[in-house]
Amino acid sequence: MEIHEVIQRQRFRRFLLLLIFFLLILLPLGCGDDTASVSDSKRSSATLMIRWNNTSKLSDSSSLRADQDCPEGDVENVVCQVYDANGDWLISGGPWSYSDHSGRVDNIPVGQDRSFVVLAEDVDGNIICQGETFGITINPDEIQDVEIDASPFLPTLSAPDDGDQQVNPNGCSLEWDPVQNADGYIVQVAEDIDFQTIIVDASTAETTYTPSALQSLTEYFWKISAKDLYGNIGADSEVRRFITTFSDDDATTSLSGTVVDASTAEPISGAAISVGEGTYTTTTNTAGQYRFENIIVGSYAVSASMSGYTSSTESVALEEGNPSTLNFALSETIVNSDEYRIVLTWVSTPRDLDSHIWTPDGSHVCYYSMGSEIYPPYTQLDVDDMTSGGPETITIYQAQDGTYTYAVHNFSYELTISDSGATVEVYGESGLIQKWDVPDGDGRWWNVFTLDGNTGQIDTINSISDTAP
Repeated sequence: MEIHEVIQRQRFRRFLLLLIFFLLILLPLGCGDDTASVSDSKRSSATLMIRWNNTSKLSDSSSLRADQDCPEGDVENVVCQVYDANGDWLISGGPWSYSDHSGRVDNIPVGQDRSFVVLAEDVDGNIICQGETFGITINPDEIQDVEIDASPFLPTLSAPDDGDQQVNPNGCSLEWDPVQNADGYIVQVAEDIDFQTIIVDASTAETTYTPSALQSLTEYFWKISAKDLYGNIGADSEVRRFITTFSDDDATTSLSGTVVDASTAEPISGAAISVGEGTYTTTTNTAGQYRFENIIVGSYAVSASMSGYTSSTESVALEEGNPSTLNFALSETIVNSDEYRIVLTWVSTPRDLDSHIWTPDGSHVCYYSMGSEIYPPYTQLDVDDMTSGGPETITIYQAQDGTYTYAVHNFSYELTISDSGATVEVYGESGLIQKWDVPDGDGRWWNVFTLDGNTGQIDTINSISDTAP
């Protein structure tokens, strides 16, 4: 038994020796993993030498252009972003002064293929210069020197020219010069200079873009910004505007009319006519006439204006193959607080509508008793139109204490007054005070409103009746 126990103990010692031997072999491998882990966690630093190219701020715009000199004062901060080989952000450095042309980034993870991106920002944080270099190795316990050339990061627009009014909506090409280090561009097109109504917000890798959402005869504004490989977006370029022309697919029609003085019915020469907030413009001839050919069909606001008169705006719906007529009766500017002008207009039928007003002193001013400007009741029928359309105008030259009542009579009775398309407007010192369109109803009288001659208070009646008010 004793010999057997000795043999067992010897075998056990041999087993322990072999186990220790294998552990000693495996230990360096384990230590090697730990060493690599420690190495990966090490960090070092880099000093930068930054060489600037020039940019400049336009004197009449907050935008910057890349093709002019830029004063140093445009740059508020300079920062540096460090990325790994996959383009993942590692650490930032700065801010530094533009004039230093240098900086130091600490705590950079050691490793190969580090990229350094320098960004110069204005006071609003917009990137106006950018520079990058890559393939930098960061070694432990070693400060790496890195040189970077930074240049303007602002697109320079080339086409169309600013203010171009001959841009084809179906083939508009927005073009700009390439920006160094740009990986792509952001294109924005808007209907207003403040870019509140943006119709295009797109990205492209090219230096040209053709928007597909443009309408004919419309003013647009556009700008471009550059973005680099790491997602940094530069400041906006200058803003340019252009106006589109007709499209071959547009259906068109014509619009014409006359502009007259509401108090005399005489034509007004040289009155400015604007359709669609300036999309189409013209002036009246010596006969007070205007005409537009080839207006794209649709709904528009049409305005007529002339110095010394209150401007007037009407809505019109233009249809293909259906020429439209829109006339204006402009009220001469009123300068007295107690003066009021009442203007009646209508379409071609009924042929004769008449204005009537009852004054506080009991007078009844109308076509058979036209009143007076300089004698009581200081109210006068200025124009009596018997050939359709108007204007038929009554002016209260000196408002008296008490109530005025105004109504319209269908004298010719060719149609119901509700089908006349009639409109009544009241003007005062402040311009157009109130406007009524004829309502539906049966009867020959349209009782429209009352006016307090002392306070100027207008109360609406606006109803159709068989009797006068």
